[in-house]
Amino acid sequence: MALDAQHFKTNFPEWHRAFEDWVVASGLGIVDAFRYQCRMIGSALVLGYEPSGSKNWNQSTPPNDRKQGEAAVRRDVRRSIYPLTSKGFRNVKVKRRVEDALRSEDVSKLQMMVQQGVFGHDRTSMKVLPAGNEFTAHQNSRVSRGRVLLKQPRFAIPARTMSYIKSYTAEAMHGVGQAKGGWANGLFALGGKVPPWIARHRKAGAARDNLKPNQTEIGFSFINRSKWGAYDDEGEARRIAESVMRNRENLITADIKFLIERGWQRDTQGRILR
Repeated sequence: MALDAQHFKTNFPEWHRAFEDWVVASGLGIVDAFRYQCRMIGSALVLGYEPSGSKNWNQSTPPNDRKQGEAAVRRDVRRSIYPLTSKGFRNVKVKRRVEDALRSEDVSKLQMMVQQGVFGHDRTSMKVLPAGNEFTAHQNSRVSRGRVLLKQPRFAIPARTMSYIKSYTAEAMHGVGQAKGGWANGLFALGGKVPPWIARHRKAGAARDNLKPNQTEIGFSFINRSKWGAYDDEGEARRIAESVMRNRENLITADIKFLIERGWQRDTQGRILR
């Protein structure tokens, strides 16, 4: 997904009109004004709040913070994979059958037991996968936006290989922040900063910076190439962008009134010039 100067003008005309009035009220040149406002847009997309404002407003690209993202990954892996174990069986013969199949990692026997309801009559449709297929189970359980919405796992893996599941979960959590990272290069180009857990994914995006003096047509583009940014069919990325731009329009309008009433202006960092 890309957000650029033409996109701002075409899809958010109210923001563009407010921006043109703000250029006059702030006393900044068009390049510096556009660079400052684009930095505010990028900050809202990544962080969900104004750098000097309240953290209560949050329409950023998910997740809202690292802990929330990591918790979502752990939850999704649990929803994707049912660990087959011999614990909890009171019937000694059944318990031994399960233990033998787990010990030999006999997928066909475990699959038969699943279909027979040995691991629960509500789990008979699960497909048993051998160790090392955690990625397959997780990815095949996700919807286009990356979440796992299933109430019952579609896949089962022998619990004797739980270390594989733990390792995969840790690996999957390393991807937390990639969607936000898709906007990071744009924010960096504008002089902004992001936390390390987002910055490590900056390669998931790019920026086209044409905010320089003597350009025939100035502009700036945020390009989110993460998987989250690519799946725009459901409109989540579009809704977040619209929310961010409406918020920016309101803040710009309020700032125009503030500056005019006091006869003040702003510098390129947004600081007051009295």
